[in-house]
Amino acid sequence: MNIDYLMPIAIGKNLRNLRINFGYSQQEISYMLDVTQTTYSKWESDLKTPTIRNIIKASQFFKVPLEDIIFDDYLLKKMDEQASTMSS
Repeated sequence: MNIDYLMPIAIGKNLRNLRINFGYSQQEISYMLDVTQTTYSKWESDLKTPTIRNIIKASQFFKVPLEDIIFDDYLLKKMDEQASTMSS
């Protein structure tokens, strides 16, 4: 079974949305995560994937669960809605 089908990966999009929502520049976030701005920019553009260690650092920095960084939030919300419908 292909997990990408069940939970699309959206790290770049989610990192970008979190950064913008918190009001940081790429330079500020890259400094906080101890990576170059070029590396962080490549993460947001999905040209490069951050290591799990860097995903954890970002999760801790933004104070959000790992799932909010890794997976497509739209699909997660839809799955939660389906789960709540099935339990009612």
